[in-house]
Amino acid sequence: MSSGPRPNLDEFKARLPLVEIVARHVRMVRKGREWQGLCPFHKEKSPSFAVVEDKGFFHCFGCGAHGNAIDFIMRAENLEFGDALERLEELTGILAPRREGPAAPRVDQDLYAVNAAAAEWFAVQLAGAAGREARAYLERRDLRPDKIQAFGLGFAPGGGHALVEALSARGLSVQKLAEAGLVLIDQETGRAPFDRFRNRLMFPIRDERGRVVGFGGRAFGDAKPKYLNTAETPLFHKGEQLYGLDLALAPARAARRVVVVEGYVDVIAMHEAGLPFAVAPLGTALGERQLQRLWKLSAEPVLCFDGDEAGRRAADRAAERALPFLAPERSLRVAFLPPGKDPDDLLRSEGAQAVHRVVEGAVALVDFLWSIAIEGRPIDTPERRAALRRDSVERLRRIGDPELQRQYVTEFRRRLDILMPFRAPQARRQPMIAQVAGSSLRPFDERERLERALLAPVIGEPRLLRSLEEDIADFGWKIPDHRRLVSHMLEWYALSLEEDAGAELDGSALHHHLASSGLGELVDRILGDRSSGNNQRQATSDELVLEQWARLRGKRALRARARAAFAGSVNSDGDVGD
Repeated sequence: MSSGPRPNLDEFKARLPLVEIVARHVRMVRKGREWQGLCPFHKEKSPSFAVVEDKGFFHCFGCGAHGNAIDFIMRAENLEFGDALERLEELTGILAPRREGPAAPRVDQDLYAVNAAAAEWFAVQLAGAAGREARAYLERRDLRPDKIQAFGLGFAPGGGHALVEALSARGLSVQKLAEAGLVLIDQETGRAPFDRFRNRLMFPIRDERGRVVGFGGRAFGDAKPKYLNTAETPLFHKGEQLYGLDLALAPARAARRVVVVEGYVDVIAMHEAGLPFAVAPLGTALGERQLQRLWKLSAEPVLCFDGDEAGRRAADRAAERALPFLAPERSLRVAFLPPGKDPDDLLRSEGAQAVHRVVEGAVALVDFLWSIAIEGRPIDTPERRAALRRDSVERLRRIGDPELQRQYVTEFRRRLDILMPFRAPQARRQPMIAQVAGSSLRPFDERERLERALLAPVIGEPRLLRSLEEDIADFGWKIPDHRRLVSHMLEWYALSLEEDAGAELDGSALHHHLASSGLGELVDRILGDRSSGNNQRQATSDELVLEQWARLRGKRALRARARAAFAGSVNSDGDVGD
């Protein structure tokens, strides 16, 4: 390490070996005065990333990334400015300038060594006689040995003194073990130091540089709490860390994607399913620092939570935390697993493709917030409608970006206006509508019943999409939830054909895809209408369904020609039964 006075920031930048620093992340070749390679910040096949060392900058002609060595290391290793200076000092041996303002306390490097030694010891215990129960648990969860090793899983034996005795025998200070949160010292009773983690499956929690900063321990038997984390230490801050971040960084940067799941085993299951850009908070709702870390990796991180009420609440809390920090290039998407299943359950029961379908079916944040706003709220009176509008707008006021806030409020008001019952003039009803809905219904209800009647047979028999894909895509769906359902249904159809052009289009697979996208209840209502007799044509054959769509197609074509004749332009909006 260099010694002497610390340079100022400009001197530090000038002395940094930019090519050497970048080469840790990018394989480069020399081209004249430049070095070129594949950009680490976006996915590309032809090199567009260049380093001009004599001028001290890098630039990507593909994504526009540009900056000096400090900018590069901040972006490449997901570091704050001060942490990047320390990292560069560590990599190059060049003294970094001190941070301006109050000096941040320097972390005792010995604590990293203590945590690393503990992680190594826990791993040995898992492989030995003491770890038999923990190994049996991992086998039941079908966790492969390579993933157990990659995540550094281990086992903390019971008894209360095994770790402190083992590491003390290796010359590690009990005081350092206590500072790292591994050992508890009771000063009042004079009790001998004892292990914080006892009879637990151990998950090392590592920072973005792969250093162990803390642990999560899963209990066996009736011990409480089920999951126990390291207490706050100079290295470990629960509200800032993301489990699996060190392994997810490179895949997330390459794919520009990141998925947030609920727990440690969920992260490992995602990796098993071929989604290596998965991370998890440490048993708490996502905080600001965690969100900022996620947004450095992807403009729209996907929250993939359990499909039960608890998972829905967790997603709602995360959305609430995110609202003040949303921006045009910073949002979230939300996906829900089938009720009663976590990623590991789904992977084992239905395979990796089922997990992928859930993630790919994630809905935009605006759609999730809308579903939360209207869930269980009747709007059959002016007072209730006014309350819904007030509450919705009040929540959206928390969005920090003024223009984005206006966009959200406008969108919610538009959707609220669509939901409001209205009175329309009497109009001639098409025969098909009369068969689907009674004449006493309001026009909005008639339209909803019509659309449900058209959707039900296709959801039940997705093979009809082979003939009706274009008709369904072009049809003017008026009900917002139906538009969303159709979008996910056509997406599922396209993915199914992409995987196998001759695939059997199974109704249960489609239903699962729609349910994982938060549309399960809507699908159940639509199919419930069909089976309960509300749709009097429930027993129609495929031929009759196709005939209905052909009739609609003909009516739309007639209207389009009429509009063209009278207005001089074609405006086929897909409306039926005006």
